[in-house]
Amino acid sequence: MIEIERFDGEKIKINKDNCFGCELIKNSSVNSGLVYESENFTISQDFELPILGMLIIASKRHVNSFTELTQVERLECMELISKTLKILKENNICQTYSIIQEEKSHFHIWLLPNHSYMLKNFGNPVKNISKIFQDSLKNLKNKETIDKIYDSLNLIKSKFNERI
Repeated sequence: MIEIERFDGEKIKINKDNCFGCELIKNSSVNSGLVYESENFTISQDFELPILGMLIIASKRHVNSFTELTQVERLECMELISKTLKILKENNICQTYSIIQEEKSHFHIWLLPNHSYMLKNFGNPVKNISKIFQDSLKNLKNKETIDKIYDSLNLIKSKFNERI
């Protein structure tokens, strides 16, 4: 077991021998930011990063790439991206996003908000993603930001429930 810190500062233990993505999906105490769950996917706040509106769409099945998803899963994933972005934009959480999928571990897609402070301070979010992540860990782990994140997660969850 290893101890890791969530975006809200809470420290939890996970099995280091298992896939991190699989651990997040099966252990609700690890993933405190869950806003939607289907048979194939979860949508939640990024586990580590206290960035308002930064959600992760993750496959429940352990695959590494979008190309390994079934046709049904690919269609559902695209629909979830669309619905999620629509909810985020309609509720003024952020108006533009970068969609990122990295093929290195458990399949997931980052919905990275392009907040104005990010654009001003870092320019292109995709080119400067590492700097944005480091900045969020250094400067955004505070009560005000965490409260805003939890408020937005409750709102997003309620909007998903209205649409499903």
